[in-house]
Amino acid sequence: MMIKYLIYITFLFAMMSSCRKDQYDLKSNIVVHPTTFETSIDVDLINLKNDSINVSISNKYGQDVYLQKHLITNHHFEQIKIDLNSLLPDVYFCFISTNDTTYNQKIIKK
Repeated sequence: MMIKYLIYITFLFAMMSSCRKDQYDLKSNIVVHPTTFETSIDVDLINLKNDSINVSISNKYGQDVYLQKHLITNHHFEQIKIDLNSLLPDVYFCFISTNDTTYNQKIIKK
């Protein structure tokens, strides 16, 4: 029984290692956290194919309080820390734009 299990595991490993990266498409994700913050937020970029993103944060009146273009160096996972300590406690909206889409997230400064 153990030999069959080892053969099966070896077979699976051989199949996985023979796959080329371009044969499958991993889903891209953008995660903004924490959504309720005191000083800063983090933006996690997972499997993003773009070379850069634009981050803008607007107040509840639609006025931009933060604008920045970020270059992506690691396309598998990258985390960007955004210091928002200077903002007053209120509700804000974070917009992250790539070449093909815009992600938005409501964030709250305590």
